[in-house]
Amino acid sequence: MENQVLITAYGMDQTGIVKRMSQVLLDMGCNIQDSAMKQMRGNFVIMMAVSLPERDEALAELDVAFEPVRTEMGLDIEIKHFSHAHSKPVKAEDRTCILTVSGGDKPGIVHAVSSLLAEMEINIDDISTKLIEYESGDNLYVSIMEITLPPELSYTRLKENLLALSGRLNVNIEIEVVEDDAL
Repeated sequence: MENQVLITAYGMDQTGIVKRMSQVLLDMGCNIQDSAMKQMRGNFVIMMAVSLPERDEALAELDVAFEPVRTEMGLDIEIKHFSHAHSKPVKAEDRTCILTVSGGDKPGIVHAVSSLLAEMEINIDDISTKLIEYESGDNLYVSIMEITLPPELSYTRLKENLLALSGRLNVNIEIEVVEDDAL
């Protein structure tokens, strides 16, 4: 089994964070397999699934290699082994969709949408949310989700349920199937 770790980093946003972290990983012979990186309210947050070289001391060496980045950039960097490190294989019958939610900001949007998806046994594979604040005081909430539909679920039924939820929340909800040839 591959030696995989989860690396998280957090600190004030500044130019060069991704460059410095990826350079350490490259120098150590590591491979970034999955990642999410985002600037949030003046801070930068990173999550990365990384494969380490197959040697016992690789984790300790990586931790030491990140020390200058921690010090110079003021980042909190943690490295942990995954308890279960595997990718979920994509099956031919899986349908990946992109779900976009947008509208006036209010509490409960993420909960309402995720509750509907869970009730329909739809897995959320990735989610990104953003609050766009305008000088006028109006706030626009935007969420983009990558979801996987179970083979037995009717796409039409899902669209009907999303339309009803859209009306209750007074937001726009759009869904698009990602075609196999787009991957």
